[in-house]
Amino acid sequence: MSRLFIAMPIPESTLSEIFKLKNKIIDKEAELRWEKNEKIHLTLKFIGEVSNEIVPLIIKQISFLNHFEKIKFSLTEFNFFPNGYNPKILYIGLSDNEIINQMVFELNQRLFEIGIEKSEKNFKPHLTILRIKKPVSKSFIKSAKSLNISSLNFIANEVSLYQSNLKPNGSQYKKIKKYFLN
Repeated sequence: MSRLFIAMPIPESTLSEIFKLKNKIIDKEAELRWEKNEKIHLTLKFIGEVSNEIVPLIIKQISFLNHFEKIKFSLTEFNFFPNGYNPKILYIGLSDNEIINQMVFELNQRLFEIGIEKSEKNFKPHLTILRIKKPVSKSFIKSAKSLNISSLNFIANEVSLYQSNLKPNGSQYKKIKKYFLN
């Protein structure tokens, strides 16, 4: 069995800028588990557990990704899920655009053809940067939400099929197949 997802990796230069911003909002009192740079990505479709025999079929079924153009994204905000006083995730929102929405729609359609469930959630492009296990201060929440990141942009030129291996110290990702955008 393989645990799979489809995602866009984030350029190193953008990850470096995110790291600098993250340091401005660190809560020294809280036990925070920041995502490592190599784990920050834009998830397009979480597939889940599938038999190893279906992996080549998935690779073939999503080869249409090579026909999409590169996508320009803007970072829009730091925000929390759920939004309130006991959040579990800190994420960075990304600009929404028609190309990414079409890509996600087509991924769902084509994978459904081979028996993989469609996502029922509306797609909201974001980067998870922190998983929160214990309550954080209101000042940490306010500090994160007040950061201005509107000047940060990047171009996504790749989509990858990843395998996620769950380990005691967190999951590890392995790229199975890359699809380059035009």
